[in-house]
Amino acid sequence: MDFSRSCRRILITMPPVEPATSAALDPLVATIDTKQSEELVASKPYWQGAKTRDDSTAKVSDHDSWETKGIALGAIDEDVQVHTYVGPHGSGYIIIMEKPVDGGRYIKKVVNGPEQERGHDWRFSQTTNGSAS
Repeated sequence: MDFSRSCRRILITMPPVEPATSAALDPLVATIDTKQSEELVASKPYWQGAKTRDDSTAKVSDHDSWETKGIALGAIDEDVQVHTYVGPHGSGYIIIMEKPVDGGRYIKKVVNGPEQERGHDWRFSQTTNGSAS
């Protein structure tokens, strides 16, 4: 089996990400960045946000919910969540965006912090046995 031909065939059949997806999320990412800067100025740890599809009033641990934090989600089709990290080069946060599509989901990770290798542009993750991998 020619592996390169198989991969090429898979890439052709993947559903495309709508070009408007990233642009629609840009204002939300900017708002999150602003709120995180406010936390840093107030000498607080970075804020973590629960997955938006779950509930905008849900919160992670002792962190405020999206609603309490004053972050308007608007009409987005994507799931968004914010994770924080402390690594060997310092601390930061990752905004994780997921767009469900037939057969899987697209995932994008935007990193604000020293470990940029944790982030990536939109990638397709195929669904297997009812869950995306």
